[in-house]
Amino acid sequence: MTRLRTINKAYDEIRARDPDTAISRRMFRDIVRSGMIPSIARGNRSLVDVDVAESCLLSMAGTHADIGEPSKETLN
Repeated sequence: MTRLRTINKAYDEIRARDPDTAISRRMFRDIVRSGMIPSIARGNRSLVDVDVAESCLLSMAGTHADIGEPSKETLN
Protein backbone atom coordinates (compact mmCIF):
# COMPACT_ATOMS: atom_id res chain seq x y z
CA MET A 1 0.00 0.00 0.00
CA THR A 2 1.26 3.44 -0.88
CA ARG A 3 2.07 5.62 2.11
CA LEU A 4 1.75 9.15 0.69
CA ARG A 5 2.72 11.87 3.13
CA THR A 6 3.62 15.53 3.00
CA ILE A 7 7.35 16.23 3.00
CA ASN A 8 7.34 17.00 6.73
CA LYS A 9 5.31 13.91 7.67
CA ALA A 10 7.47 11.69 5.44
CA TYR A 11 10.58 13.08 7.12
CA ASP A 12 9.02 12.44 10.55
CA GLU A 13 8.40 8.79 9.64
CA ILE A 14 11.93 8.34 8.33
CA ARG A 15 13.32 10.04 11.43
CA ALA A 16 11.21 7.79 13.68
CA ARG A 17 12.74 4.69 12.03
CA ASP A 18 16.27 6.15 12.27
CA PRO A 19 16.52 8.71 15.09
CA ASP A 20 20.26 9.19 14.48
CA THR A 21 19.91 10.05 10.80
CA ALA A 22 22.29 12.72 9.56
CA ILE A 23 19.70 14.02 7.10
CA SER A 24 18.03 17.19 8.29
CA ARG A 25 14.45 18.16 7.49
CA ARG A 26 15.77 20.92 5.21
CA MET A 27 18.07 18.54 3.35
CA PHE A 28 15.20 16.07 2.87
CA ARG A 29 12.98 18.86 1.53
CA ASP A 30 15.73 19.98 -0.87
CA ILE A 31 16.25 16.41 -2.13
CA VAL A 32 12.52 16.03 -2.79
CA ARG A 33 12.23 19.39 -4.53
CA SER A 34 15.27 18.63 -6.70
CA GLY A 35 13.45 15.56 -8.04
CA MET A 36 15.91 13.03 -6.63
CA ILE A 37 12.97 11.63 -4.64
CA PRO A 38 9.77 11.55 -6.70
CA SER A 39 6.80 13.52 -5.41
CA ILE A 40 3.30 14.50 -6.43
CA ALA A 41 2.43 18.20 -6.45
CA ARG A 42 -0.95 18.75 -4.80
CA GLY A 43 -1.85 22.41 -4.48
CA ASN A 44 0.96 24.07 -2.54
CA ARG A 45 2.08 20.74 -1.05
CA SER A 46 4.20 17.89 -2.31
CA LEU A 47 3.26 14.32 -1.44
CA VAL A 48 5.98 11.70 -1.03
CA ASP A 49 5.68 7.92 -0.84
CA VAL A 50 7.63 7.09 2.32
CA ASP A 51 8.74 3.66 1.04
CA VAL A 52 10.02 5.15 -2.23
CA ALA A 53 11.80 7.94 -0.31
CA GLU A 54 13.58 5.41 1.90
CA SER A 55 14.62 3.37 -1.15
CA CYS A 56 15.93 6.48 -2.90
CA LEU A 57 17.92 7.53 0.17
CA LEU A 58 19.43 4.05 0.44
CA SER A 59 20.41 4.04 -3.22
CA MET A 60 21.92 7.53 -2.89
CA ALA A 61 23.96 6.33 0.09
CA GLY A 62 25.07 3.32 -1.94
CA THR A 63 26.52 5.56 -4.63
CA HIS A 64 28.99 6.88 -2.06
CA ALA A 65 29.76 3.55 -0.38
CA ASP A 66 33.37 3.69 -1.56
CA ILE A 67 34.03 6.78 0.59
CA GLY A 68 35.16 6.03 4.14
CA GLU A 69 34.97 2.53 5.52
CA PRO A 70 33.89 -0.33 3.26
CA SER A 71 30.29 -1.44 3.51
CA LYS A 72 29.38 -4.99 4.60
CA GLU A 73 28.52 -5.87 0.98
CA THR A 74 32.01 -4.85 -0.11
CA LEU A 75 33.60 -7.10 2.51
CA ASN A 76 31.62 -10.20 1.46
